[in-house]
Amino acid sequence: MSKIRQSSAFDHPLKTFLGVHFVLIGFDPIHKIKVLSKLVDGGGVDVGQDGPNCTHVIVDQLVYDDPICVAARTDGKILVTSLWVDHSSDIGMPVNPSSIVYRPLRDLNGIPGAKSLIVCLTGYQRQDRDDIMTMVGLMGANFSKPLVASKVTHLVCFKFEGEKYELAKKTKKIKLVNHRWLEDWYGLVCTSILKHLYFVFSNSLLSLLLETIAASTSPHLFCLQFKGLGNSSGN
Repeated sequence: MSKIRQSSAFDHPLKTFLGVHFVLIGFDPIHKIKVLSKLVDGGGVDVGQDGPNCTHVIVDQLVYDDPICVAARTDGKILVTSLWVDHSSDIGMPVNPSSIVYRPLRDLNGIPGAKSLIVCLTGYQRQDRDDIMTMVGLMGANFSKPLVASKVTHLVCFKFEGEKYELAKKTKKIKLVNHRWLEDWYGLVCTSILKHLYFVFSNSLLSLLLETIAASTSPHLFCLQFKGLGNSSGN
């Protein structure tokens, strides 16, 4: 019976991207071939250019505010990076395209101030762990597998317990946060609030501000409060 199931699986491979009518934009030739192969093998249809029949605009090396990305969002298309294709192909089904990790970056060089962050994880497994490591890399921050007390700035905890947590708590220098902190920091600073602050503050003050946001355990509230301060500073 198991042999019959195994044979059937090979004869009828998963159509992960069935119903996905896509266009690839911004890719170098080699990367484009790899991504295109995964999509087409998974049942996706390359429509060649953005238009009425296109459901997904998949980009590489384009920023969030690029006119192509703006147009895709305005038209209601699903806008993702190639990471969405990779993750969907790996698990054999489409992952949630609205996840922040598949959003084009505001700056291809990462988030100003993020290079000073050294992030360590505890309690996260498999895909969750991979997603957080990916987000840390896209931000331009650094990831450390071991908890080096003299270097790590943030410990991202699935639960506030365990050996790493207890060690970090004793140091009183490492910020203890969970993945929501990372999502808020990545999401808010990468999108509209960062754009707003660029118009209000000088580069040196902006860098200091972003470092302060990173040090906060509630970046969402911090950003919203500081946006109001920025408005009053601009008058």
